[in-house]
Amino acid sequence: MAGGVAAEGGGGGGEGSTSSEATINAAERYMKAVMETFGDQEEKLVMFRD
Repeated sequence: MAGGVAAEGGGGGGEGSTSSEATINAAERYMKAVMETFGDQEEKLVMFRD
């Protein structure tokens, strides 16, 4: 942790992290990217979600 700033998200694992936690974190990052990409296209977001 250089300069007192912790890395966010980071590499899918760390102390006490399980495989399922890493999978959930990866899914959350993916969904955030989808929302950022298609945030102004609600019909595409609905199709993706369904």
